[in-house]
Amino acid sequence: MGRGRLWGRQDERAALDRSLADAAGRGALVVLRGARGMGRTALLDAVADAWRAAGVQVLATRFGDTADPADPFGYQAVVRAVRDHVEQLDEPRLTDAIGGLVRLCAGRPWTRPERTVSLVLELAVMFDSISGPAPVALLVDDADAVAEPAAALDAARRPGCLVVAAVRDTASTGRGAAAMTQLVTLADLVIDLPPLTGNHLDRLVAERYPAPPDEALLPALCQALGPLAGNPGAVLATLADLEARGRLTPVHGRLCLGAPDRPIALASDGPAGPLEDLGEDAAAVAGLIALGPVGLDELPLLAAARGMRPADCGRLVDTLVDRGVLETDADGHLRHRSPALATLLRERADPAVAAALRRSLADALRRRFAAGLPVDPAALADRVADAGRALPRDLALGRLLTTLAARPDEDPARAAAWLRAAWWHAADARLRARLAGPLLRLLVRAGHYELLGETVGMILADHGVPSALRGELADAAMLAAVHTGEPVPAPTVRALATDGGEPPEPLAFAAAWSAGREPRRPEADATRVVRPLRTAGGPAPDPADVAEVFERTLGPRYTPPPGSVPGLYRRIVRGYARGDLTAALSAARRLEVTGTADTPAHRHGRLLAAEICRTRGDARQALSWLESVPADGVCPALRGWVECGVVALRHEARDPEHRAAFAAGWRVYERLGDGGTRHGVAGLLPRLARMAVSAGEHRHARELLADIEHRCAGDPDPLLAEARLLTRAVVAGDATAAEAGAELARRRAHQPALVTACLVAGELGDAPRRWLREAYELAGPFDSTYLRRRIRTLMRGRGVTVPRPRARRETFSPTELRIIQLICDGWTNRQIARRERMSEKTIEDHLVRLFARTGCRSRVQLATASLAGRLTAAGPARVST
Repeated sequence: MGRGRLWGRQDERAALDRSLADAAGRGALVVLRGARGMGRTALLDAVADAWRAAGVQVLATRFGDTADPADPFGYQAVVRAVRDHVEQLDEPRLTDAIGGLVRLCAGRPWTRPERTVSLVLELAVMFDSISGPAPVALLVDDADAVAEPAAALDAARRPGCLVVAAVRDTASTGRGAAAMTQLVTLADLVIDLPPLTGNHLDRLVAERYPAPPDEALLPALCQALGPLAGNPGAVLATLADLEARGRLTPVHGRLCLGAPDRPIALASDGPAGPLEDLGEDAAAVAGLIALGPVGLDELPLLAAARGMRPADCGRLVDTLVDRGVLETDADGHLRHRSPALATLLRERADPAVAAALRRSLADALRRRFAAGLPVDPAALADRVADAGRALPRDLALGRLLTTLAARPDEDPARAAAWLRAAWWHAADARLRARLAGPLLRLLVRAGHYELLGETVGMILADHGVPSALRGELADAAMLAAVHTGEPVPAPTVRALATDGGEPPEPLAFAAAWSAGREPRRPEADATRVVRPLRTAGGPAPDPADVAEVFERTLGPRYTPPPGSVPGLYRRIVRGYARGDLTAALSAARRLEVTGTADTPAHRHGRLLAAEICRTRGDARQALSWLESVPADGVCPALRGWVECGVVALRHEARDPEHRAAFAAGWRVYERLGDGGTRHGVAGLLPRLARMAVSAGEHRHARELLADIEHRCAGDPDPLLAEARLLTRAVVAGDATAAEAGAELARRRAHQPALVTACLVAGELGDAPRRWLREAYELAGPFDSTYLRRRIRTLMRGRGVTVPRPRARRETFSPTELRIIQLICDGWTNRQIARRERMSEKTIEDHLVRLFARTGCRSRVQLATASLAGRLTAAGPARVST
């Protein structure tokens, strides 16, 4: 893990410091135990650096690097560490002793009792002579790499010397386990390294990469790693592997995961967790189970695929379950607890072996079904679909799959998998043509748009373009392109073109969308994949919100998948509306690495990301997002709204009247004319009117008010009505209009718009306290110190008292209050436990609850917040009995 800053090991570090102090009079042996990658080496490096700086004589060695593999005790490694230390300090009095030890180590055999006793005695004498006024620490990494480390390390445990032996806790058999057991039995203290928490992992990753991780990166990584998520070595190795695969991309100052819908594989050279040290057969069985869930009654087939006896295979499976590699789900199937480990094992699998196993599993159920034995038809269909083309074509299986897929209450994703398998088992092109339409509709219902595009290509490659399928294939290709962010493949466009060479309407829509142009809305009867829903009345959807467009087109059953282009854009829009700016900005970054097309959704997402950064006062990032959108691109009014806000932020210090921002916005407005979508106009005109008033451009301000009133006269849209009220408020100084606009913003639950309206009402009205207090509270979740500072300035200008957070100490129990006070006084957990007559574990449990309720992340933060009067509890106190 290197010698970077140590995260999340403060308690273990403190325990080692205490052990060093306690070893002054009697010596001590501490075992530092943790899985591979858990940070044992990093912790040893950190304490070595700190102790050397404090004057401690630190001797560091690694038994795994011993020069003589035949040394079962690690004597040579210890002697080498002492010799290096003495040479650095130039202590001639130890030269003879070291020389004698070196000669003694050169003798054979190692296991002769008298030689072993001599070595132990000489080592003890040597460490007695090294000890002096300054404490001595012998740090041994990989202490379990030799068979019998206890003799050498116990000899070094002399008064004034602390021995720290780092071992793995995953070895259940062999030399490593025996060595670990020896050391644990002799140890004065055993320190286990627990998994790191998310906050510490976030800092660890941020230290290793130039850009901090996006909010969605570590949750996705931890979900994939499963039980290995708290292992810093596994996290860093997997991130390095993702970077080597080209899937880590810096996006506007944050590290993002590219192709987030693809599975994450555990790094092949990183920690494999509990799978380590289990042997080749166990790894092979785990690899076979990674190909897909296997039932307990299918273990004989698994054993046959591996060429081993069923009993032996069963014992290996039991071991894998005990070690936490596998688990049994509710259906009685074995599956991996770490999806990333399963992905790695699938990548390593021999395709021929994988195909043979899947064929065997499907054949076994098929034979039972053909013999009339009880078999769940859905389970058989799952196995046949999983086997795919590994099974020979069977028309009877194709009929079974088709019948099951037609069940009205069946899960669409499962039914689609069955129909794709039925396609393979179909006897001729006519039968396949009958399956094509239902298969396309099921894939749309399941939201599997990437697979939808592949299926269109499969159908076209199989038998050309039947006239009855042309419309559905065009619709499906368009939907796949819109949701994946990938243009329709050129062969598909050519195959579906009309006799005149023109693409059909859905493909023209997809082409315009993929090119970043604002396409016209697809008509309700132009999409046949899902029965269309005709809607009448109400405002037209925002053309940029393709999720809303297709919801109205495809009906209420349509829901954009969260990771699709429409789904991510919807997360940006809705996250911004509810004031969750962090989630909205994260979705904008993820949208940037989704697909290769530069769609209107991508461009509008960047504009909203720029507005979010402006709201937070981050001018550099706001400008970076804004400049990634062409000035002549989609929705110029929306871009103008963002642009004048960003310009105002950049020049705020030297241009408080926003003259430059107004000029930039006015240029956009003049080019706009009578056009512009309602979302863009509703944002641009009120903001531009406020800047016009601030810049003294009252004639332009009145012109803007007249324009918005003209637009509202022919359009009853509440969004334009809200914009008209806010524009009237800032131009005419009408506080009543601002309050009415605030109520409209509250009704549509749009937090940023409501904050803006509250600020205008508080600035103009005779009773500003209510509106400014509400704006201050609403702005809290925005995570914007810039906005809160602006609101506080306006509050002071209008004579409104700025709210101050008050500590709610009454919510803490008496025990918790005493613990907090003792921490402020500098007491350790052990001292507090003695004072309160509790165990250290109980004190630790109290601290965990205090951290969770107060938001503090360490004892230092807890003490600082308490001393500053800022300590608040988020929930009721839990009284310890």
